[in-house]
Amino acid sequence: MFIPKNLEDLKRIVEERIEESVRLEFKRQLPAAGKNDDLAKDLAAMANTEGGVIVYGIEQDNMGRAKELCPFAVSGASERITLVAQNSLDESLSLATVRSIVSEEGKGLGFLVVEVPRSNRAPHFYQGTAWGRTAKGNAPLTRRRIGELFIRSPGFAEEFGLIVGRPGRVFVKPVAEPYEETDSRGRLKTRRRYYLVFQNDGETDVVDAAWEWITANGPESLLPSALEDPFPLELLQPGVQVRVQVNRAMGEPSNLKVRTRWRDKDGKQREQTWPVTW
Repeated sequence: MFIPKNLEDLKRIVEERIEESVRLEFKRQLPAAGKNDDLAKDLAAMANTEGGVIVYGIEQDNMGRAKELCPFAVSGASERITLVAQNSLDESLSLATVRSIVSEEGKGLGFLVVEVPRSNRAPHFYQGTAWGRTAKGNAPLTRRRIGELFIRSPGFAEEFGLIVGRPGRVFVKPVAEPYEETDSRGRLKTRRRYYLVFQNDGETDVVDAAWEWITANGPESLLPSALEDPFPLELLQPGVQVRVQVNRAMGEPSNLKVRTRWRDKDGKQREQTWPVTW
């Protein structure tokens, strides 16, 4: 996701007519002083969904595409947004950053870029309603969606001493995929590409994921080589898969295994060994 850092980034958003999405929202300016309802709903909706960025000072057209830069008086605006996030919702919300960008006009005019993380204390309610983001704006969350957020919320589980589903782990599965190729004589041959598919098959996040080949015997020169390596990853969320294509070695050990390592939600180092059979 593109996060504007300066005035040139904001100009690029308008020039390229970037469209709003679930994780990106444009606002012409902040609501009038003392009118924080919409501001609170915007912050809660973003945090309750996937997190994202709200840019204040960009007007959008009726299709949700950036139309025009509209700098406004930003004095005290950052503090106001932070206070609303902390005090106006039923559950205090911590923002990633609230960045002020000065406009070319000067005179105290500028823009605000608010990075809202996906909250581990979701769902956040404002005046009894939990809001979520859609591609077209904010909408009240359904009863089912609110329940799903409570179930997935590590903050809620810790507060009430609940155990939520299976702990996260890095599972690995070897996969051989056939493909067809024409040889030098023009004959069609069926060959195979080999992959290791890594997945968090638990129901909580894992971090600092890594892996390595292990074998009880045989030289290292016979171990398959990875053509692309996605690790280390900062975060591997439940259900997320990462594929690594490998070159198999001639005469590779028959007892080939892969060891995966990760840290769980409690910060404990974990590891597990998986046999590899193509």
